[in-house]
Amino acid sequence: MRVAARERDTALIQRAARLAKRLNADFSVVHVALTPKAAQAAALTMLAETSRTLQGSFTVEVDPQPAKALARIALRRPGRRLRLKECARSPGGSGLNLSRSKC
Repeated sequence: MRVAARERDTALIQRAARLAKRLNADFSVVHVALTPKAAQAAALTMLAETSRTLQGSFTVEVDPQPAKALARIALRRPGRRLRLKECARSPGGSGLNLSRSKC
């Protein structure tokens, strides 16, 4: 699941946790920061705590190319699938959509 460094994305994590529980599956949350400074955002602490409280994992990676970073992370986790769809970048957005919705 894609999350931004903002507290309101805790709702997305909670939704993913409910879905994972219904499907008897694990869930992982990944935030790809473009810079090391961005990886220190205060909101990431709350997102990590929410993920772990709901029995999920939370990973922060620093990479200027989020799609490649997510693919690399998925390859490190055997048996897991990751659906990527590159979208046009919007102001403040990463340009990466991991959902089934259109960009």
